[in-house]
Amino acid sequence: MTAKAKKWVHHPKFGVGLVTDEYDEKYSISFVSFGDKILLKTAVVDGAPPTPNFTFKSSPSRRPSRFKVQKARRKPVPTFDHLVDVFKGYYPGGFDGEKFQRLERDYKFRAVNFVRSELSERKFRKLLRNSDHKGICKLAFKAVNFTNLIYQQEKIKLRDCLKAVEDQEKFSQQLFNVLYGSAEFSLRFESWCALLAELGDCYKWTIATYFSFLESQGDRMFFKPAPTKCIADSLGFALNYKTEPNWFTYSKLMELAKSVEQELRRRGLVPKSGIDIQGFIWASVKIESGV
Repeated sequence: MTAKAKKWVHHPKFGVGLVTDEYDEKYSISFVSFGDKILLKTAVVDGAPPTPNFTFKSSPSRRPSRFKVQKARRKPVPTFDHLVDVFKGYYPGGFDGEKFQRLERDYKFRAVNFVRSELSERKFRKLLRNSDHKGICKLAFKAVNFTNLIYQQEKIKLRDCLKAVEDQEKFSQQLFNVLYGSAEFSLRFESWCALLAELGDCYKWTIATYFSFLESQGDRMFFKPAPTKCIADSLGFALNYKTEPNWFTYSKLMELAKSVEQELRRRGLVPKSGIDIQGFIWASVKIESGV
């Protein structure tokens, strides 16, 4: 642990914690009662240990750097052709078949239509003007529950993270910004991720990418790490995956989506949108693994 990292801080929600690592704008902190979190430096103030001689039951470990690329998979990687064959075997009509429409496309477009209607830029602005942050969060939860893209445990964590009025306000403002802000999307995405990091347990790739995926009708890809990494490996694509959501990995994901679309078209499969590309990524890997 560096000298800079030996610092006690206080957070209004998580209490006191010990800084274990330092990034450009963030700290990795081991909180006494809430475990490890990555937060913006501006989210904490100087603090003090609970008692003068306080020690953790087990020493807080230096959190792995967010910029360390995950190690290569040990399990043999299925080829892309094999995943296409598996997909065609389960969905003989491909993207044009009734089965794919029913199992992979319909329910996602119900969520797309809900977000584009109830959380449209015009309606969203009106809700913000009225300071109806609780109402915005309710609509966001409803959008999340339209699909199974976000795991149930993550849905619960998102709801738990947004119990406080001040957190509802921050979430509402940053959700509007990432969907409709005027700055470059890369900057908006980083600000959105910083907010999720501040909230704590909802700092997940699925939550970070879900709403933009729906609002853009798949132009901005949804990221469920395990199947996406499998697809990237099958194409020999360097995804540069990191556990914590970040713009560099997300930009690589959108490059991967374009590569997947090109490879599918070469094999006679024509996705209608990014919704279909995500459906192929999820379904092919799930079917191949027997889940």
